[in-house]
Amino acid sequence: MHIYTVYLSWPFPIHYSLKASVYALPTNLTIQKKACLRWINSILITIPNQKPINDFNTELKSGNKLIAILQKLSGQTLKSIRGRKRFERIQNVNEILKFCKNNQINTRSINSDAIVNGEERKILQLVWNIAEHYQLLKIEDKIKEVPDASSSVKGKILSWFQQIAQEYENLDITNFGQCWTDGHAFSAIIHFYRPDLLDVQFVMSQKIQDRFELIFDLAKENFGIAKLLEANEADSQKIDGKAMILYILVFLSKLPSYKERKEELELKKKRESIRDPDSDSSDDGNQGESDDDIVEDKINVQEYEQKLRHVLNWLSNAEKTLNGIEMGNELKTTITQFHSFEKFMIDITSRQANIGFLLQQGQELLSTELAPTLSDKFVSYISQMSKRWEDLRKQSQDVQLLLHKTLNTQQMEQIKQFTKKLQELRSSVQEDTNKNNDPATNSKLLEEFERKGAQLQGEFKTFIDTLVLVEEESDDSGNDLEEHINSLENDLQGYFAFIQERKRESQSSLDLDNEAGLAQDIESIKQWLENSHQKLIQQDDQAILDDADSFKARAEGVLLFQTQIHKCRQRITTLKKDYQELKASDNLAAKRVKPGLDQLVRQFDSLKIKAARQKAMIDKSRNRIESFDTEYEAFNLWVTGLLPKIEEFYADIEPQEVLQDTDDKEKQLQEYSNDVKANESRRSSLERLLAQLKENFGEGFLDHFQQRLDEMNDDWKKMVELLEHIKAKIVASLIIQDLIVKLGDVYCRYALLIIGFPGINFASRQSPISNLI
Repeated sequence: MHIYTVYLSWPFPIHYSLKASVYALPTNLTIQKKACLRWINSILITIPNQKPINDFNTELKSGNKLIAILQKLSGQTLKSIRGRKRFERIQNVNEILKFCKNNQINTRSINSDAIVNGEERKILQLVWNIAEHYQLLKIEDKIKEVPDASSSVKGKILSWFQQIAQEYENLDITNFGQCWTDGHAFSAIIHFYRPDLLDVQFVMSQKIQDRFELIFDLAKENFGIAKLLEANEADSQKIDGKAMILYILVFLSKLPSYKERKEELELKKKRESIRDPDSDSSDDGNQGESDDDIVEDKINVQEYEQKLRHVLNWLSNAEKTLNGIEMGNELKTTITQFHSFEKFMIDITSRQANIGFLLQQGQELLSTELAPTLSDKFVSYISQMSKRWEDLRKQSQDVQLLLHKTLNTQQMEQIKQFTKKLQELRSSVQEDTNKNNDPATNSKLLEEFERKGAQLQGEFKTFIDTLVLVEEESDDSGNDLEEHINSLENDLQGYFAFIQERKRESQSSLDLDNEAGLAQDIESIKQWLENSHQKLIQQDDQAILDDADSFKARAEGVLLFQTQIHKCRQRITTLKKDYQELKASDNLAAKRVKPGLDQLVRQFDSLKIKAARQKAMIDKSRNRIESFDTEYEAFNLWVTGLLPKIEEFYADIEPQEVLQDTDDKEKQLQEYSNDVKANESRRSSLERLLAQLKENFGEGFLDHFQQRLDEMNDDWKKMVELLEHIKAKIVASLIIQDLIVKLGDVYCRYALLIIGFPGINFASRQSPISNLI
């Protein structure tokens, strides 16, 4: 909120807030807090038995420190107690707020609970308001020295500084923002009073941090100005608006009178211009002058005329600007006009001293001997400038008054619109909820109305942030605005309280429905759990499955049941949430529902365990079937691959009476025999897997597995028999070959013919019979 107090009479009291100027700079709460803390300590060190503080939140909430500061600044006595207990702190803070209200210190939106609870923003706001109030009081006499077309305190403070700024090139102090963040204004003001302390050009050539370090140190050492800011906190990238304004006010309060300093400088200048009495003079009229006689500088007529023309030209532009101002019909436009007009008034204020000086010079010039034509022209110029300046000043005040009234009227109309919208909302709440008997629907309606209320509150807050509260000396519109604002804020709080009351009523009705609905849902789930429990018991009784279809159906049933268990868990979770909501709104109703809910949870846990066991059985059976199939396929693949090779080997040697190359045949036989022996364990494993399947499946289900295993065993036996035949053939051939070696070919043939081996083609073999067997 931007607050201005404007008094159109002279002299004027100090009841003015500089908040409008704060918005020219950013907000940095850390720096603002440090500046206010340093300001507090600068007061506390001057009070006996008071120590500086280090923490806002803990050391100010008792109220004792703030009471000591207020007593020091005001010279009045406030009631104070120790503040160790909460009620004592509340009493202290209430005393502070009462004192502030009586002394016109802004305490809006600040209450004792916020301070005692250590809410940093509220404490900071209270401290800043106190500091601003008393620093403005300290500069009251100074700014009364300033002849100002605009009677606003803001304008007079800036005009006071502008008087000094006119003494320096490229320096213009027209606001409380950027004009101060480079250090030029501070260094020029210090130089104006103490030119021996610094050189402005040298200071401005330094880095920004070094510049402020020098300025703050000189201000403290030579003027007693408390160092509220550190050098690294003062540049425009970091500075907080309130911190800068507070330092400016403290800075101004410690400076000597401008009027006295100006008179001192003028006297010094005149003394320096006194003619040396020992020097020769061609003007006899000056020989009798004393040391105090002053020689006035002659006024340059041509230069003076140029200045007059420049001022008259500026007056023409200012008159055009003033005549071109039209009151807007929209609040946003009027606020923009207001801020533009404030700048216009500051511009007028900044030029007043210069115009007064020109008028004084004109009177001095007219007192000299001028040509009649030139004298008449200057008289015309000076009279015209004086009249137009006075007319401009009066007209600007009239426009300012009209602008303020228009602004207040439009802002009041905006507040009335907010009030009307709020009343319509409240009426709609009553009408819509009264005609609807469904608590759930009413709850949704109330949520929507609460959202609309919050939206209206947000719009109102935005309006408050841009509000310009102007208080006129003869007009109570500013007070009316504040009263309407406070009334609307109370109405908004009442609206939300009304919504909450309706929500409680709706919730009470809804709780009754919720209790009945919750109990019904619990019974429904309990019935499903009981039925499911009986089905599981029946399935346990039918543990042996007779065929593949029954196993498939059982597996699909288990999978479906697991899905149902998951959904049941979700429903129970929802019921628990509903129970917690019911408990929060109606504890007695929740107690009535809780036993049924607890029993439901126990039933569900029991069913979940049984279902898990059945699923484990199905999974185990499925794994055994898969293991059997995997083992069988691999083993059968090996058998069907080896059997043809053995059959071919057997078919190759069977027609021969006596084998040749028996060594190769022996090696081949040994390879096949080793392979068969190595895979004997795999056949045994299949037998075990089939035996395990018999635990869960009947004979009808296992016939297929047994048939496959029998077929594989037949192939296995065939391989073993063929290998035995091959082995016998090889052994017989080795024996015959050994006999040939021992008996000779003829006797061996004769012997073999006797025993039934005719037509054998013998070949010699050099090996003993013992090695052939």
